[in-house]
Amino acid sequence: TDVEFRCESGKCIPAIFKCDSDNDCNDFSDETGCGNFSCESTYFQCTNGRCIPQNWKCDSENDCGDSSDEGPSCANKTCSYFQFTCPSTGTCIPQSWVCDGDNDCYDNKDEEGCPPIACTAA
Repeated sequence: TDVEFRCESGKCIPAIFKCDSDNDCNDFSDETGCGNFSCESTYFQCTNGRCIPQNWKCDSENDCGDSSDEGPSCANKTCSYFQFTCPSTGTCIPQSWVCDGDNDCYDNKDEEGCPPIACTAA
């Protein structure tokens, strides 16, 4: 009906949810072919047209759904002096997370070349 939009998956959503920059269909079919619009200045415009908060860009999560908020451009991101830059994503993590035994960069780069973690248990 005119009050509903059928997603590519077959799911129906209210028609007013189409082109609202929110992935209501979970496959972005409600956000494709929406025409040209621009995001507010505090938002990043994804390649698929979706608007996400600027601080979601290069956070190692595919917030856009098309990965345009992640990828090679994130490697150029500059972290603060007290942060470690994950080489493959450009994600900034606290320096204290380096060599802590946790894979915070998701490719183990923050744990490379670290001394073995000593067990303090008797």
